[in-house]
Amino acid sequence: VTADTGRIGEAEEFYNRAIERYQKLSGGNHAHVAITLSNLADLYRSQNRRSEADAFYRRVIEIYEKQLGKEGPEIASTLSHYAVLLEQDRPAEAEALHLRSIAISRTYWGAQSPAVAEVTHRLAKFYSATGRTAEAEKFFGAALT
Repeated sequence: VTADTGRIGEAEEFYNRAIERYQKLSGGNHAHVAITLSNLADLYRSQNRRSEADAFYRRVIEIYEKQLGKEGPEIASTLSHYAVLLEQDRPAEAEALHLRSIAISRTYWGAQSPAVAEVTHRLAKFYSATGRTAEAEKFFGAALT
């Protein structure tokens, strides 16, 4: 709530305290740590603190893959957010992450899921922003069906 109300410094402090507590209680590879790191990465991405967000997204993916495997919904969501971060500087990697996120989401949730529509829409926006109109239209259409 603090980040949504513009109190970014408070939100960052809150997340960092929560991460510290979760690490003490559960260890550094617990899902609670990953969730909070993901929230902090999203906050940093929204502030264009790219290198910090990048490091946290990579850490979140590492934790989820160790704890939950490589194909869960948590991985799909994190990959999608991480892909958005990478779109500007590392577009090929961003595209691969978007596609992996969609594949995982379809497998886990089914093709008609709102979660699949959301990650598919992100890829369509990426294609549109990079001038890949035909691909953008294909994925915008897929997001709507």
